[in-house]
Amino acid sequence: MEHLIATSQRMATSRASIDYPSIKMNERSCTSPSKLDKKLIQQRFHKAKESYDQHAIAQQQINQHLLDLLLKHAGTQFHQLLELGCGTGLLTQQLQQHILVNNWYINDLCDMQDLVAQKLTLPHWTFLQGDMEQITLPPFCDLIISASAIQWVQDKPAFLKRCAKSLKPKGWLFLSTFTADNLKEIRQLTGKGLDYPSLAQWHTWLSHDFDLICCETKTIQLFFRTPMEVLCHLKYTGVTALQKTIWNRQQLLFFCKRYSDEFTQKNQHVGLTYTPLWIGVRKKVNK
Repeated sequence: MEHLIATSQRMATSRASIDYPSIKMNERSCTSPSKLDKKLIQQRFHKAKESYDQHAIAQQQINQHLLDLLLKHAGTQFHQLLELGCGTGLLTQQLQQHILVNNWYINDLCDMQDLVAQKLTLPHWTFLQGDMEQITLPPFCDLIISASAIQWVQDKPAFLKRCAKSLKPKGWLFLSTFTADNLKEIRQLTGKGLDYPSLAQWHTWLSHDFDLICCETKTIQLFFRTPMEVLCHLKYTGVTALQKTIWNRQQLLFFCKRYSDEFTQKNQHVGLTYTPLWIGVRKKVNK
């Protein structure tokens, strides 16, 4: 397990402008939205795009390990690459430093083209804005890669089928997402969270079109001085894109007290847990 001290800008408790699912402190059952609000997701990540790089501590570690797995198993040369859910371009920037690609396609739900362009030195690349479940994916890709984005996909089996159709035979698909214990502190106190598939579900969905090459999990725990800093961290990385609810001051103070009571560590900081999952697969020859 990795332990990191993370700091965020403090926010006064009198300003209860934190967007997060309604507090249900006495409920232990956890729910996720039956249908993801893609417009809200787009709004939250667009709002967080200027603060994301500074606060995406866990996500940057996740990107690095995804890149390490790619280099280990698939090499460094590809004719055509598609990155789905590029965000601010952190992974894109790392990829261009380590692999050679003739045709780059870069996608995000938000209009991140200008922000991504600041990080790239590539002479030619194509930005595809839109929902990765709906846009037309370029055919004949050697590699599709996506970091910390597919948890926002509504129909994951259908999405994986779309990826398979976009890939050449023996093409590579590398993904990072999260397991059910991700952000477990928030889930425990609010009863809200995304629905993360089990490893068995991922294996079932992938087995028809792909051969499994690697599958790894890990626990990354960040530490913050106060629960308010936890909420700021989530807001500044766009993670609050589930439901649009603004807490009042009493709710906010109640949440912070419960968080401190239950999750204060020996170092007197409060913890927040990320549980990333990395998957690397290769399209079957006969598909």
